[in-house]
Amino acid sequence: MKPPSDLETLRWSSSDNSVVALTAINALFTLKLYREEVVDPALDLLTAKLTEYDLSDQPEHAFAYENIADIHHSTLEGFLLTTQSMYERGLRRMMVAAAASKKLGNNKIESIKKAQWTLKGSGGLQHHFEVLFDASLASFGVYNDLDVLQQIGSALRHGDGPSAVKLHALCPSLWKHWLPPGAEIPLGQRSIRVPSDAPSHPSIDVITWTAEVLEQMMRSVQWFWEDMEFVRCNSFTSKTESIDRMLDELRAGRDVRESNRVWWPG
Repeated sequence: MKPPSDLETLRWSSSDNSVVALTAINALFTLKLYREEVVDPALDLLTAKLTEYDLSDQPEHAFAYENIADIHHSTLEGFLLTTQSMYERGLRRMMVAAAASKKLGNNKIESIKKAQWTLKGSGGLQHHFEVLFDASLASFGVYNDLDVLQQIGSALRHGDGPSAVKLHALCPSLWKHWLPPGAEIPLGQRSIRVPSDAPSHPSIDVITWTAEVLEQMMRSVQWFWEDMEFVRCNSFTSKTESIDRMLDELRAGRDVRESNRVWWPG
């Protein structure tokens, strides 16, 4: 198996290329369409309303502001959930097609469809990916972000549980208004102490979503599919001038990903 970050030396067969092409190109187009036609207009409208009501001196707009803020929060949740679902469905669809192309049998295909997102274990989704594409899933895109996205999706679907606990461990800053047991809040010359027997993990219901979190998750999904497309095209035995130009553009984009981030887990 190739080293985790060595996309330059990874080569796929023509059948693998065909499978990836059908998924990666479509996933990139769909994500771009979703962002430009659905996400951006909706968030722009809600942000404009929040600004309008925040600057207004009309009393009724103070109540309207709270209602719009709730809608904004729920909208971000819905968009995050859709982004995660689009990514995971595309990933599984591509893996199922690859397994069918390699004639690995129905049992393997069913295993891929049901596999959990995990780094360890022969039945895990990431193990299946390594077997199919001769590289770790962590080689593509920004794995830490994609792991966060998976925890977000699971926590939003299932509420307070293992995924919400893991999400809090990965991104405690998402809970801006929560303090751990034993923490003290200064109050003049006194302080209020959070009871030591208070819950050790906050509820998903009091999380604070921002547009930056959503944007970073969409960028990280985009980067994953761009890396898949890079290896596909870099595997061609004969490349045209336009393919070489595209590969150089993808390399350049990969080199500046860190500076193009809008949010960091933590």
